[in-house]
Amino acid sequence: MDSTIVLGISAGLMHVFAFAIYNKQMLQGTSKPNSATWILWTFLTVLNVSSYAVMSGDWVKTILPLASSIACILTFLFSLYKGKLSRVDPWDGLALGIGIISGLV
Repeated sequence: MDSTIVLGISAGLMHVFAFAIYNKQMLQGTSKPNSATWILWTFLTVLNVSSYAVMSGDWVKTILPLASSIACILTFLFSLYKGKLSRVDPWDGLALGIGIISGLV
């Protein structure tokens, strides 16, 4: 197996493992996910992986952004399902709106 494939898969797995640690901390109550942050990260990570895949044209280089995107989406959905997300305050809502508009532009 080519070393670039091994490195791509290794980087993706380490990223997923980091998300697993975060999810464990969330369930234990040592981490409180910010709603605006996770909504924005979820939106931007999908935007990132889709544009990166098209621009690079290389599936190996897309492993890490894809793993990150999937883990981010699953973490957001998991925290939403478990009711662990914080309420969106006005400043977070403003930042969320600016972030989404910026991503769309």
